[in-house]
Amino acid sequence: MNIERHGFIVKSSNPPTIEVDQKAKAVYVRFTRAAVAKTVSQKAELSHIAIDLDAKGGVIGFEAVGISSFSLHALLKMASVKTPNMDFSRTKYAPTECVPA
Repeated sequence: MNIERHGFIVKSSNPPTIEVDQKAKAVYVRFTRAAVAKTVSQKAELSHIAIDLDAKGGVIGFEAVGISSFSLHALLKMASVKTPNMDFSRTKYAPTECVPA
């Protein structure tokens, strides 16, 4: 599988919700609750990054797996996601758990 490096820009100014699953060592940074049309794998050294896009190519959110601790700045950089208009002072954090299939 060949994974390329892409850059993404979030146009919204709404702060994200960060969903943290400590057991799975996973974080999902959600910018909007839209239907996922495409998921793009992003090359990263220490974790797996997957960016969810809507039908118009807008960033819905991204997942980082293999993360035991993080800063939002580092996650955005690993995912190559830029948020030029975002106010992170109202970011929400929510614990979550993996549900077995």
